[in-house]
Amino acid sequence: MVLGHSVTDLLKRAMPHSPSLTRLQDDAALLDQFHVPTRYPNGLPSPAVPSESYTASQAEAAERAAGRAVRAVEAHFAGG
Repeated sequence: MVLGHSVTDLLKRAMPHSPSLTRLQDDAALLDQFHVPTRYPNGLPSPAVPSESYTASQAEAAERAAGRAVRAVEAHFAGG
């Protein structure tokens, strides 16, 4: 069982089972930056809200990182 929300921590636990996941370390670090302030807006300086605190390019970068992570996990379980 994995407790917490850190993608980096989850990745570290998975890498011994699938060393190819090592390439996702930067993506995991990027995704970790979004969890708390986007889920809990009081994690941002007042009166900011997530929609005013992140740019479209930041959101797109996070979406690409998440896509790479999902594809890598799918490939691992598909035997690739």
